[in-house]
Amino acid sequence: MALNDFGLDHFHMTDFANRGSPYNDWTESKRRSNLSRLLNIIKAHVNVSVGVAFQKEAFEFLFSKRMKAICGGPYGLAAVVCMMDVGDRLREIEVDGSVEYVFESGAEGARQVSRVFLANLNDEEQRERYRLSSQKFENKRDFLPLQAADIFAYELYKQLPKTLKLTDVPPRYPLTFLADIPSRWGFLDGSGLSKFAAVLSMRADLEDSGDLGKL
Repeated sequence: MALNDFGLDHFHMTDFANRGSPYNDWTESKRRSNLSRLLNIIKAHVNVSVGVAFQKEAFEFLFSKRMKAICGGPYGLAAVVCMMDVGDRLREIEVDGSVEYVFESGAEGARQVSRVFLANLNDEEQRERYRLSSQKFENKRDFLPLQAADIFAYELYKQLPKTLKLTDVPPRYPLTFLADIPSRWGFLDGSGLSKFAAVLSMRADLEDSGDLGKL
């Protein structure tokens, strides 16, 4: 197993990228070799990659308190967007069945994600559209797929400023390498977030009029 060979009990991309412990004494050659090995493992085992990134500051500015309550906050919105994309992607590749979601326990926004997931799971139409089956929370140290997702999440986070500034700077190596995996990676600017805000505003109006049940 790669982590055993590295002398690690888990891999954390933020600490690795910032040369924190226990990666601070790795040579540049060792860093490249070990990361490449992990990326190859991900590419060999991941069928679909889905992720979305946006600025929390823009979310806080554009979304009213009511809208935030409906979508569950920034992490809740990100979870909904990912679930939408997962459902769409599974239909595109004609895969039947539903998805058992696993989230990181103790992560910031875990409560938001859980709330919005359960709201959609209890809605028959949304449950079918998003292909929802169940959710659970695991410790990232014990659940290897979460460590792979951590690499994706970090790289999307690093790519967001470049995308919003429309720069020609290419993505970092990990994201470029993993781009071969069928994926839906989204980067929402102010315009994209405003569209979601408009949808949530309409939902709030329908809830207030009694035409739609409250989440």
